[in-house]
Amino acid sequence: MPDMSHKHIVVALEEVRAGKQDVERVSDLENYLLDLLLNDGADAVGALLLNLEGMKFSLADAPKESPNLVFRSDHEDNALIIEVFASKDLASVSICPEKGEVPELPGGHKWFYGEWERLIGDEIADPLVLAEPDRTVYLIASFEADVMNGGIGQYLSNTSGRFVTETLDALKRVGANQTAEHLRKAAGLKRADENWDDLWERAGDQLGALDDRLMKDDEYLAMMTANLFGKNRED
Repeated sequence: MPDMSHKHIVVALEEVRAGKQDVERVSDLENYLLDLLLNDGADAVGALLLNLEGMKFSLADAPKESPNLVFRSDHEDNALIIEVFASKDLASVSICPEKGEVPELPGGHKWFYGEWERLIGDEIADPLVLAEPDRTVYLIASFEADVMNGGIGQYLSNTSGRFVTETLDALKRVGANQTAEHLRKAAGLKRADENWDDLWERAGDQLGALDDRLMKDDEYLAMMTANLFGKNRED
């Protein structure tokens, strides 16, 4: 799983703490922290949470039995609790506001990211040869993964602009018109005499502003895709 920037992690955690009913990021966050736990250990998870830029966490008293570590955000009202458990045969991470529970994620969300994991495992070289809905899932999930990591600039740089047109079409197909517009504007900043890496270096501030608008609009790409293909159901 690719890295997530501190900025995106904090935005997602604040959504969980606010108790939004469509907290689509909680599963991504838990899976991201679980991946970090499995690969680098509990210390790595602790180092991330204790050094987040924009949200402070501290270690809370953990019970004698599971979880091994409990982190509490520095909020007087409805702090976030992140529990980390690891043993020889089991590892888990859970994120929950102190008051209330995180709503269960919709079936469409689970379907979208399940399909994305399957496609990653298949090591697809050219998504354009895929039939629907695999093609749309691959293009949109690839875009979202890079944006969550380092923004639209990273997406354009990592892909060298490949599949931008097709990704724009996919975003519009599922109804994510605002996201498509931000990507279109970002790609349009490229000059004829520069490559995509040069664009990111030269127009970093402009791309960053588009990232901020993208985060503010926050179209639910997973559910939009699931709705298009009739996969918005609880399985």
